[in-house]
Amino acid sequence: MASQRLATSLKTVIFNQTMLRVKDPKKSVAFYEKHFNMTLAHAAHFSDFSLYFLVSLPTTTLPASKKTIDYVWSGEYGCTLELTHNHGTEADPAFAYHAGNTAPLSCFGYVGFKVPSGRLGAARVALEADGFVAADDKAALVTADPDGYTVRIEERSTAATNPNPSWHRSMIRVRDGKASAEFYQRICGLSLYGTQRNEDDQSTSYFLGSVVQDASSPTWLADQLGTVLELRQFDNAPAEYLNGNTEPHRGFGHLALIVDDVYETCAAMEELGVQFQKKPDDGRMKGLAFIKDIDGYWIEIIRRQPLAA
Repeated sequence: MASQRLATSLKTVIFNQTMLRVKDPKKSVAFYEKHFNMTLAHAAHFSDFSLYFLVSLPTTTLPASKKTIDYVWSGEYGCTLELTHNHGTEADPAFAYHAGNTAPLSCFGYVGFKVPSGRLGAARVALEADGFVAADDKAALVTADPDGYTVRIEERSTAATNPNPSWHRSMIRVRDGKASAEFYQRICGLSLYGTQRNEDDQSTSYFLGSVVQDASSPTWLADQLGTVLELRQFDNAPAEYLNGNTEPHRGFGHLALIVDDVYETCAAMEELGVQFQKKPDDGRMKGLAFIKDIDGYWIEIIRRQPLAA
């Protein structure tokens, strides 16, 4: 059966990326490195665009020998924040990307970070010292990065073990939370960690990821390094969201999964009726694919790269 074929191909799946387009990579990379302790794992430069892959590390530094695209696509660290820079945008004063939280919504909500217990105030001071406005939102701070993408900062519990700020999750808006959560479990191989009702804004959040273990502990969930995907359904959700990839509302680009065999995975997905933005052999970039979820978000399918011994 196609469903069993897909389940087999997704046994080692990893939620690997959230991609955002940025106007000026120098400003964006510096923002995430300085304020959230992220590490630039790799930068790839092409004729008309560049890619910057940032990661949160548990406690150690990343040796220069690992700052390669193979490391990024091995999934060893968990998940990357991929910043895409289309050359020349930084020189245009009028240019801006759509950050996803102004009408019409592009669906993207925010990137979420965790800081150690008691460090929220210090995070605010550091952000405001660099000219970034940090607003209170219940037990969290909300700010915006240099491109206006919303960044949410929360404290871990006192029992959490990570001593540093770290990337925790990506939030996207969905029309039907249950249906979307089912898609990401059945089609993408992710696990549902839990749900949360948010009465203040009349929404329900579904938390998913590719780490397979008992996720019942809030402390464990709060310690994850960027590997959590939050699907948020608002009670008054519109009939359609934008996906961040159409003009004039480009900004958020895609999520990404690492699999062992792109062709086998995509063949099984196609049997199940999954919509493709790009099949593995379409276009000039062979061996990778983009599928669409039920809201039209793009999900890149990448082959796992084995690390050299």
